[in-house]
This record gives sequence, C-alpha cells and structure tokens, in this order.
Amino acid sequence: MKEINTFSINKTQNPKPKTQNPKPETRNPKPETRNPKPETLPYVKTPTLFFLANRKIHTKMKKIMLLMGMLLLGVAGQNMLYAQVPVRNDDRFWAKRVVMRLDLREKINRPLIHHASSYYGQEKYVEQKGLITALVNGLKRQEYLAYYPYDWEKTLDYKALLLRMEEFEQALIGEGQSLDEMPLASGELDEFGIAEADWGGFEDENLEEETYIPASSAEALPDLSNYEESFHIVEDWIFNKARGSMQQNIDFFEVIWTDPSGLLPEKVLARFRWADVKGILARTEWKNKFNDAETRSVKEVMELRIFHSYLISVGGVPVKSLPEAERRKLEMIEFEHHLWSY
Repeated sequence: MKEINTFSINKTQNPKPKTQNPKPETRNPKPETRNPKPETLPYVKTPTLFFLANRKIHTKMKKIMLLMGMLLLGVAGQNMLYAQVPVRNDDRFWAKRVVMRLDLREKINRPLIHHASSYYGQEKYVEQKGLITALVNGLKRQEYLAYYPYDWEKTLDYKALLLRMEEFEQALIGEGQSLDEMPLASGELDEFGIAEADWGGFEDENLEEETYIPASSAEALPDLSNYEESFHIVEDWIFNKARGSMQQNIDFFEVIWTDPSGLLPEKVLARFRWADVKGILARTEWKNKFNDAETRSVKEVMELRIFHSYLISVGGVPVKSLPEAERRKLEMIEFEHHLWSY
C-alpha cells in the first residue's frame, strides 16, 4: 500500500501563521490651514444691537421682544379701546350729534350718584359722593369753569352757580306751593281756630331774607338731591373710515334740576365740557355694591358705556317717545352694519 505523507497533510491543513507585521501608516494628517474664529465679538455701531453677532442669541432676543411688544400692545389696546379718540376731519365719513338722557334713579345708574360710606378710605379716589357732587367740587376748587345753557360765551364759576341754584329754589317756593301749605285769607281761622296772615305775604317781612343765605366757598356744598335724578350726555356718533367702525365721542354734560313736586318743568343748571372734567371724573369713585375689588372711576364707566340711556334728540330733531328712541338708535347701528360688504 502507498504510504501517506502525513507531514504534507498537516502542512496543508495547518498553515503557518502570518509573520508579516502590518505596515505602519506613513501618511500624516493635513494640518488645518483655516484660522479659527476670534472669541471676541465684532464691533457693532449700535450698542443696543450688539447681540446680532450671535444668531442664537439674536433669535431668542427677537422672540422675547416680540412677546413683550404684543403684551404692551394688548395693554394699550385695552385702555384705548373705548377711549375718546379724536377723529380727523378727513376720516369723518358720517357723523350725527345725539343727546342721551340718563335716569339716575335706575338700578344700573345708581352707582353714578352713590355716596360712599365713611368706612371706606380715600386712598385711590378723592371724590366718593357721586358724579354731580364731583362736578360741583371741581368747580369750587377752580379746576375748570361751567357754562350757561345755550350760550357757550358765558361762563359760570362757583358763586354764579350758587346764585343760579337759589333762583331755582325761589321759583320752587314761589310757584310750587300746594294748597295745604298756602296761608289762609285775612279774618279766616284754620282748623285749630288760629287766624293766619293775608294772601299777600308773611307776617315777618325778614323771614324770606333769612331763609336764603348764599353759601361761601369755605362752607359745605348745598343740597344736590334735586340734581341727582336726570343727566344729559351730548356726544357725536362718528363713523371713522380709518378704523372702519362707529365711535362715540362725548362733547359735554348737562346737569338737570328737577322739581320734586313735579309741578315745574325741568331746567338745565349748567354745562360741563368733557375735556375739562375728565380729570376730576378719573378721581371719582364708581362703587360696585357686589364687589369692592371691582371699583372703577366714573371716567372709565363713561368710556366703557356702563350705564343705561335713551335718545331725546338726534341731529337736532327731538325724539318724542321711548319706542321712537329705540328705533332711531337701532337705525344708526344698522347703518354701520350696512356699510360693510361681505
């Protein structure tokens, strides 16, 4: 038999391990030729824009400034939403002067003449006795002047206002006496058997002079209860074509005297311009009886229209009934609506 060479088999099955070492890498990495960026920021002319050199900082600051701007615009827009913004003559597309009457005895209008309790301090609001008292107090402190009704050339100071109020009270006593209060004729006896004076006058001639004593500026205000029943607001309804909306700009107020007996007609005591009295109205409290934390100023209430009123005149034409007043008001609102195209 043929012999098998085991050496050759082992040689072929178990090859010798490689003794060659791997060649070392002879290539050296290329040195960086570009110069690194300097660590210092480049000079920018505007010092407030120094962060523009870094894009990440610029993006973050841009977002922060955008949010701050939106917040400031929101606060300013909330304050200016109902403010009395003057309208340029070129932007007056349509205008109408109206007279609004407020019944101060209504529930929603009662806070306008509310007299605050002495338990509440005067930290924020100087005037806490209502709208009418605040207007008279401002006139007493000579902060502004009032005007005669139907005549803007004649002004009223505090003393002239008191004289005008005395005229109203004298007319009330002279013409508004009831039959029960009038004295009996000469020679007649009353129900108690006592003779009274003649119809011509009183027994004491100086009684009338002692009754009406003009109040000086240092004394307290007279009784204003007869002036706290009705109130007139004269304003302009203007369609501002720059804004594309209707806005109400108050021009002046009218303080109304009302006869408590209902026999004499109402009379206008004085007029007050909005531009003159808005400062004192901003310091006058509007009391919210449901929430002491929601107290506002009368100026803010006027601008936000937190009151009820009805029209008594539109464009100089008197309105004779409440249904007609409501109809005329809706006509102006629908007029604004029809100016838009959809």
